[in-house]
Amino acid sequence: MKRTHPLEAPTLALALALAALGGASNPAGLVLAYLASWLVIETFARTRWADAVRQAPRPWLGLVALLAALSLARDLGPLAAEEGLVHWPRLIDRGLGPARLDPPFLRADAPQSFVVHAPGAERVTVALGGRSFSATPIGAGALRLDVDPAGLALEGGRTALALTIDERTEEIALEVIAARARPTGLVLSPDRSRACAVSPSTDELLLIDGARTERRVTADRPIACGFAPEGPVVFTEGIAAAQHGTTTALLRRTLGAGLMSELVVRTGGERRLPLPGLADRVALVPSGAAEPERAIVALRAPSRLLVVGLDPLRIEAERPLQAPVSALVVETDRVVLAAPDFAERPAPNLGNHFVDEQLVALSLPALEVLGVRRLAARTAAQDHAGDVDAFAGVSGLSVDAAGRLVVAHGGTRDVAVLARLDAVAERIALRGVDAGGDEHAPESAVVLADGTLVVASPASGALLRVRGGRVAIEALAPDRSALLRDDPEALRERMGELAFGEATRSGIACTSCHPDGGSDFVAHNIGGRMLAPTLDARGLLGTAPYLRDGSYPRIRDLLEVAEDEYRGYRWPAGDRGATIEGYLARTVRPPIVAAPDPALVRQGGELFERAGCAGCHAPPRFTDLGQHAAVALFPRHAFPGRVRVLDTPSLRGLSESPPYLYDGRARTLRDVLTTENTADQHGATAGLSEPELDALVAFLEAIP
Repeated sequence: MKRTHPLEAPTLALALALAALGGASNPAGLVLAYLASWLVIETFARTRWADAVRQAPRPWLGLVALLAALSLARDLGPLAAEEGLVHWPRLIDRGLGPARLDPPFLRADAPQSFVVHAPGAERVTVALGGRSFSATPIGAGALRLDVDPAGLALEGGRTALALTIDERTEEIALEVIAARARPTGLVLSPDRSRACAVSPSTDELLLIDGARTERRVTADRPIACGFAPEGPVVFTEGIAAAQHGTTTALLRRTLGAGLMSELVVRTGGERRLPLPGLADRVALVPSGAAEPERAIVALRAPSRLLVVGLDPLRIEAERPLQAPVSALVVETDRVVLAAPDFAERPAPNLGNHFVDEQLVALSLPALEVLGVRRLAARTAAQDHAGDVDAFAGVSGLSVDAAGRLVVAHGGTRDVAVLARLDAVAERIALRGVDAGGDEHAPESAVVLADGTLVVASPASGALLRVRGGRVAIEALAPDRSALLRDDPEALRERMGELAFGEATRSGIACTSCHPDGGSDFVAHNIGGRMLAPTLDARGLLGTAPYLRDGSYPRIRDLLEVAEDEYRGYRWPAGDRGATIEGYLARTVRPPIVAAPDPALVRQGGELFERAGCAGCHAPPRFTDLGQHAAVALFPRHAFPGRVRVLDTPSLRGLSESPPYLYDGRARTLRDVLTTENTADQHGATAGLSEPELDALVAFLEAIP
């Protein structure tokens, strides 16, 4: 048996001690600690103290090594993440205590749903910020905990959450992400003398003129604003809203009906119109009459544009689209929209991402094509043929008093003014205008009657006014230097949000397919791998690996797609991958819209475990953080040549992310369990009765 070298034990003990004292949180730190230890021990070995080093008592060396190793154990998670060892977090959970709560943070600016993992518990409550919240059992040892932070006495930073499971209480450290102003949704007043915007995160209505902004505290979480005859109005319910005269148009989710919504029109009374999908944008068409006669509604799932007559309330015309509308503006006889892709005759497109951003003018009410303008341009400053550095990533559209189109480009951080759809654009660049180092990505832009261009940048928490070539910045949230000093993680989140919306040299941004971090419900060929429906990118913390085949161990590694497939970025911005990861790690999925029977859901949870689903989709994250052989799960399915393994996706928010499976071939959750599981290898569901299948689907839809 080979004897251990007499210097190896002290070298290892000293290395562990140095790593612990130095707070090594990555593999490079461990290597440096070992090298330093080796140099020290080897140096001592050549001195008169050599014998003392060789004869050091092994128990003492073992004690030093043990104490240092225990100290380093706290950093096993960061160390594993740095190396992409995606299974380690689960092993650490098993060894040092199970994950009780997901996610491990609370945003102070929006309601959110947690999953509490407490198998066998009869009653679970949480005490937070002076209030108590009760969790609702959904089955499989999981409970749903809904928390609305409005009115909670919380500040940014760490706080203690008291989790009571039956009669036992434990404290859990919870990160609280502070609310900061995010101006969004600029709307002009009828006389164009001022504009309004809202900051949902800070519950504010912003009234803006050419010189100043009035900030008014409103009811909980405004979604939009407008101007009625009596003055500014603010909307606090639904998905989107528009106001014209005394008429209000509001989009609202339909409870318990999947991705469906309705249009609510209020003019004196209230009328409702069910819509054929999930709508996310609405505008009222101005007319010669005092009140509008039509509304324009954009559906995200499926991608479609609707013309809705208001009297009677009915759909008059509709047009299928290749991709969801990213912005729209209406005039009396036309609607102008922006979309990542458009075709007069929509058809499947197998190209890589197939983002071909365009402005499209359509007639009203027939929705016939009047003109198309392809976006994404290169200026004289561009140094690579074919690359883009202007006019990409449309986030807002408006029309000025002269009838010119004002286009906010969040992707290239500029604003274009177009006299006609085919005219040469006047460009107003916003990159680098802030001497303090902040970057501003326009979300919307309007021109006031006095000629002032007002731009809202929610990512940087600022309003910009442009007049006579001069740019004035009004910061509504802490600027970059303040965040660097007081909250570096918030700064990383801000930089990541800006990078998430920044266009590559080819004109494609993350938001091209993930608007607001969610899904466009369109299938894309990511990096030439396979055609797959877009997943919601929010709430991804702790669900590695990523993409359908699990080919990326960390979110930051996905930057390789932008660099290799889309020619990278023109402007240097440090570690974009790390900042995008920091941004997405702090996002949450919106609360699910479902109204299932609680008893049916709990029955479905029992079936979820009985069918073996929990073996791979383990709560609270509902994933095993791993990959599985594709043919083992679906032996009767013909996979493309490149598809050998599949990621185990998290089931959180599952009801909000159809279609299902890696290629979207399952249109419903019932299809996943039946017609697409004929070999009974993707959960043992073949023996379930129809009522049991109903219960299992109800459970899956109830996972928040």
